[in-house]
Amino acid sequence: MLLFSFAGFLLFGVLLVLVGASHADLAPALDLNLEETGRLGASLLLGMGLGVLAAGPMIDRLPRRPITVLAALLAAGALLTTSADMGMTRALGHMFFVGMGAGVFETVLNVTAVERYAEAAARYVTFLHTAATVGAMLAPFLIGWLSALGGFELAFRAIGGACLGLALWSCFTPFDAVRQPSGPARGAVDLRAIVTPALLALCAVGFSYIGVEAAVTLFAGPYADALQLSPERGRAAISAFWFGILVGRVALVAVNRPLGVGVLMVSGVAAAALLLGGVAIRVTQVELWVGAVGLSISGIFPIMVAVVAQSFPSARGSATGIAVGSGTLGGFVIPWLSGWLGESASVNLAMAGLAVWCLAVSLCAYLVRSINRHQSPA
Repeated sequence: MLLFSFAGFLLFGVLLVLVGASHADLAPALDLNLEETGRLGASLLLGMGLGVLAAGPMIDRLPRRPITVLAALLAAGALLTTSADMGMTRALGHMFFVGMGAGVFETVLNVTAVERYAEAAARYVTFLHTAATVGAMLAPFLIGWLSALGGFELAFRAIGGACLGLALWSCFTPFDAVRQPSGPARGAVDLRAIVTPALLALCAVGFSYIGVEAAVTLFAGPYADALQLSPERGRAAISAFWFGILVGRVALVAVNRPLGVGVLMVSGVAAAALLLGGVAIRVTQVELWVGAVGLSISGIFPIMVAVVAQSFPSARGSATGIAVGSGTLGGFVIPWLSGWLGESASVNLAMAGLAVWCLAVSLCAYLVRSINRHQSPA
């Protein structure tokens, strides 16, 4: 199960950067401007968000193997049927269904990991998320190489083939062998009991983080272009961003202590400072700058997932689905807003504006800590 989960997250990481890593070939083929690029990336993340939201209740009620098989097949079908002559509306639909499939199987893997590793879940979920980071880091080079051979269509179809492979592997994976014996019967989840102020604040953390992650991935290339750097430098910046996230997550796995919302508070402030400072002084070494931003935010998402799942042991699937699904909507809203800002003003302002969302991570994490302290017995 661990190997399957690692492979699933690896593929999920590739899908996360699909639009940004394909920008140099996708934009000319579909005649996309910055706002349309942002909208395409937003459609992918919207699909992921809705997929995660739908997956949560299903995981608490239904067998996980068929859920995962169907999700991987959905992503595969959407990728394998893309073409260079598709219009913007059709492209948005393809990205939406790719995202929906990815969101469903990612949620299955998150919940299963928390059940399997219990109190050590934060470290193990962080470890598994390093696979997504590796996938996102390597994808720009893989997609660039495949696109040079056969355009973005070849790259998309190769990734679609990988999704088919994941669906086949899912047929032989024991998802339900690690279910907690103390959990309630399926179908007994009371959503009103889990939608608490703390959960809503964690949803906002996810919203802000995923939006920043998606926007940096989408606009690192255009930002490098605005500095008159080559498309290869833009792709390298995307990889550096995810390499920074990878290094940070590996370091967190090695930390032999509980990981909580304090990490989120520090991470948000550090990322905001880096974004504002880098744009202000017009750093031309975009790989180092964007990589440092990735390093600073590396622990936010896996720690948020673990905190949510541990806080609601009787409804892990639903709580994780709400938090991650609501958070993933940030990947729809924030890139779209950033694309609009970049098109109407400048890509520099769009990148600097992401600092606001990083500060929102810190503020919401502080609210979660305050709520938990007030609820703790004296």
